[in-house]
Amino acid sequence: MAGWDGYFSPPWRGARAGRRGTTGNRVSAQKADRGFESLPLRQDSRLQVTAAGSHAAGASEPRQARKGATVKRISWVPWVAWWRSCVGGVSLEDLLETFSQVGKDLWGSGMVTSHGGNLSVRREGEMVITRTGALLGHLTQEDLVRVPLEGRISPRASREAALHRAVYLSTSAGALVHSHPVHAIALSFYRDTIAPKDAEGAYILPSVPVVEVSQPIGSQELAQAVAQTLRGVPIVVVRGHGAFAKGCDLWDALHYTSVLETSCRILYLLLLNEANGH
Repeated sequence: MAGWDGYFSPPWRGARAGRRGTTGNRVSAQKADRGFESLPLRQDSRLQVTAAGSHAAGASEPRQARKGATVKRISWVPWVAWWRSCVGGVSLEDLLETFSQVGKDLWGSGMVTSHGGNLSVRREGEMVITRTGALLGHLTQEDLVRVPLEGRISPRASREAALHRAVYLSTSAGALVHSHPVHAIALSFYRDTIAPKDAEGAYILPSVPVVEVSQPIGSQELAQAVAQTLRGVPIVVVRGHGAFAKGCDLWDALHYTSVLETSCRILYLLLLNEANGH
């Protein structure tokens, strides 16, 4: 079902109907953004209220005073939209805030390029994922796409949407973060496993597997390899591509991602010192 675009808060917030004039609670009829069939939706209309039949003598004053008044027909659309947006227990409005904060952290720390990486969270029967080409450091509500865990994937969704879905179908993950941490990618060319040497890294991520596939971007081969690996570990590095981290939420997955990159930076400096004879 399409038609709940823009309803990231309950319909009573902001008195949308009062600000939208004669169209009332207007709902976008765009199809297929979220993998559901389109349903024709009614727009609100204004009704002229007049006395029934001819104006007979002796009609009551209150009745006549109502001639020409307008009455807003209350539409069920925004209520259904709000209910659907809250399936899973968290509104899309709240999700946007978390997506935005995590995206800014990734971009600000240099773990994604301007248009790189992607984020998603699991909801009841679906996932919410960033669109393809989204700027993680500057996310808006238009950058979030709802995708069912079974069925068609919207072309607006990230190219890694199939991978995200495969992880949710294979694990109990609540969220997934895909990043491009520079030092982790550099080390992936030389190691099959990344073992942090710093105390925090060794405690949180004793061993991080590195997987290699022939098509490392948006392929079914990649989706299967990452989903299978994440069954046993919280984070995996795809050689020459980047990291995929799962978590109970986006903050949890971001934690694993940041710990990995910090540990890889330390490993890189240690290797550099060894190469220089120190």
